[in-house]
Amino acid sequence: MNAKRNLDLICMTWAAEGGFTDSDMKPITDALAVLQNDGLYALFLFLKARNNEKLQKKLIELGEEQKLGLWSCRGSDILSELRKMMDVPNDKSKGGLNSIFFAIDHITKALTYARFHAKAENKK
Repeated sequence: MNAKRNLDLICMTWAAEGGFTDSDMKPITDALAVLQNDGLYALFLFLKARNNEKLQKKLIELGEEQKLGLWSCRGSDILSELRKMMDVPNDKSKGGLNSIFFAIDHITKALTYARFHAKAENKK
């Protein structure tokens, strides 16, 4: 996690450039509800179970090193990556409970922005 980055701007840009439309409203809303009620791991399980590769891929890209700096999933499974994050003590720079809360907070923001972008696209 790089403190010098404007993470809110990264979330806004991700949502604005995501190409979200009215048809994405329900999947985004459902994903947001799962994230807020059940957590980060449940979110990615939910997206996998629903075969929502579009949103899953976009969220993985958002969390990558060059954006939010949460994980590096190149060639690996996001669920495995999240298990690794959860298995690291909080005093480490990557992983642990602090990283999970950080991820939930910023992915919640990004999904909220995406939802409003999708809604705005419908009004055009």
